[in-house]
Amino acid sequence: MNPVRGRIVYGETILGSDLTRQTCHERLLSFSQRRTRHRSSILFFIGACLVLIHTEWSAMIYRTLGPMVILAMIAALPVLGAMYAFKVRDRSVVDLNKIALNRKLAAGPYGWAAAVTVAASLLLIFSIPGILRREPPPPPAAARRRARGERPSLLTLLRRPDTRLVLPLVALLSFGGALIPNLYIAYLVDMGFTVKDIGPLILAPATLVGTLIGSSLTVWFLNRFGYKTTILLSACLMIPTVIPIIWMGSLSSPTLLIVFLVTLNGIILPSFLGVAAAASRLKWSSKTQAATDYTALIVTASAAASAALGIGGVLAEHLGWYWYFVFTGTFVTACCFVFYFMFDRIEAIVDARDASELEEHAA
Repeated sequence: MNPVRGRIVYGETILGSDLTRQTCHERLLSFSQRRTRHRSSILFFIGACLVLIHTEWSAMIYRTLGPMVILAMIAALPVLGAMYAFKVRDRSVVDLNKIALNRKLAAGPYGWAAAVTVAASLLLIFSIPGILRREPPPPPAAARRRARGERPSLLTLLRRPDTRLVLPLVALLSFGGALIPNLYIAYLVDMGFTVKDIGPLILAPATLVGTLIGSSLTVWFLNRFGYKTTILLSACLMIPTVIPIIWMGSLSSPTLLIVFLVTLNGIILPSFLGVAAAASRLKWSSKTQAATDYTALIVTASAAASAALGIGGVLAEHLGWYWYFVFTGTFVTACCFVFYFMFDRIEAIVDARDASELEEHAA
């Protein structure tokens, strides 16, 4: 598949996946209110399958499949924890009854069945090119190991020295990076914004424009100044990310323009951390079992982000929105500094691992 076309198909597939996961997640919270646990379990399983599809697409450029099913199920476990974390007696940080009344954010005027059907149909349609494509040849190092009868192994990944540093760091960055965006919609709902305001007038245009600008700026900055400078800038940008969000909450009736600009700012500035972390995950994957490595890192990141939803909800309930954003902004800044100080150490270990694998391949 042409690389550019592959990226387009990948984006379309993840779009369908995210639409379905978002709809299932909103419905999951609604079910948890009504104590219909058997339906919640079904959606929990669907979420696990969607994580599997997401990770499979991320690793599709390689032939090695790895233990993706097991990893995907592990990644889905925190979703269940998030559901119970949000079931805090009659009320959590967000009034779940209010969310239920505003659930048209995901479903629109046609109900939940129509929303899930449309999202799942998009996922199926956008997955067809990936199903029909030919499998590319494996990387040379992976092909050599496979010729010797060796196979990608999750145990090999877990036993490597670099994994002991990379996996915890990926979990930390994903957890911290998800604390604010996971609850931002709930924050807007608590401020009194309606479904028609949040969806088409705020999130859709802000996400489209912010992702385009943020990703472009980050890639340019990363290529020009390197990883460590980008990571250091990410730490500095957390202050101008959080302050407008807190300021917006102090207004009695913020206009849609203010909310749009604050949301846009909150998408662009954190892109420096998000893109740097994602690029590092790919950079640190082993060339001999790249799919297994990258899948494990993505699943770890997804699990941490899911856990951030539940833990963040409990924190926001007890701290309130003001102190929640103060705490999360400080926490993410600390995560950036951890990333900064660990980067050289991880790079040295990964370089030694790659050199060892290259010598083994040449032998």
